[in-house]
Amino acid sequence: MRSFILQEGSKALHAFVSYLFFIRGYSENTVNSYRSDIKSFFNFFKDRINDTVDIEKLLLYYSNYLISNNYKASSLERKLVAIKQFLIFSFQEGYYKGKIPDIVLPKKDKRLPFFLSRSDIFNIFNFISNSKQFTIRDLLIFKMLYFTGMRISELLNLKIDNVNFESMDIRVLGKGSKERIIPFHRDILDLFNSYLIFRQESLKPKCENIFVNSKGKPLSRQYIWKMCKKVGNFLNLELHPHIFRHSLATHLLSGGASIKTIQEILGHESISTTQIYTHLIYEELKKEYFRAFKNFDSVINPINKL
Repeated sequence: MRSFILQEGSKALHAFVSYLFFIRGYSENTVNSYRSDIKSFFNFFKDRINDTVDIEKLLLYYSNYLISNNYKASSLERKLVAIKQFLIFSFQEGYYKGKIPDIVLPKKDKRLPFFLSRSDIFNIFNFISNSKQFTIRDLLIFKMLYFTGMRISELLNLKIDNVNFESMDIRVLGKGSKERIIPFHRDILDLFNSYLIFRQESLKPKCENIFVNSKGKPLSRQYIWKMCKKVGNFLNLELHPHIFRHSLATHLLSGGASIKTIQEILGHESISTTQIYTHLIYEELKKEYFRAFKNFDSVINPINKL
């Protein structure tokens, strides 16, 4: 294993990354995550292993190291899956001569995603609209994140010809290069047109991306994360780009939209991914139910007062 990491590891990783990107069609962000996870694995073991140590014991040792450093079960699973897929690829391509480990994946934390209330959404839009810290571009970004439920990478990769202003829908290239059409809210239309004028006159775009920075280049993920943090700090909300996606799905479901419709809008490959939002609705329903009956027990059971 040591000789593989030191001698063939870099070549195998380069080939694996190319395979994920060009053959499997993974997004740049996903490929970068795989690369980072495998490099971390390499760096950890370079000075700690020898060829006589069993690979499964090595991975168990690595897992324990990650757990001791407070990695979540979901992060640990992602790293172990990346390593196993890399070893399988390396074995098939002749880089790795050892055995493929039988990896036992940890159970994921079953935590429901947070979502914003409709009043939270209104307050966010209102704050950005009335703050001199933000531009019309920033307001459009927040409204697009919520009203379309797009992932941040999908939003940043949007080109002008992806938007049909007449039918008010957007052609989105999602995970695995899968295309979907998302309608957008009428509230966005006028804002979109105003932004495009601002984009052309003030930002002087040097690319086809809809969202560009002050130099006319594609806007970065970091910028949107910083905006979320700034707005969240002011309104005392925990904001990140993905929370708008969770919020849209929850609001659509509570408004009567079908799971299938929400799956199509969000671009989930499996409907089971979308069904987590039914649990969110149920949890809210339970809270409302018990809140309604909070002081009702003494009314229907007056004997309890005796």
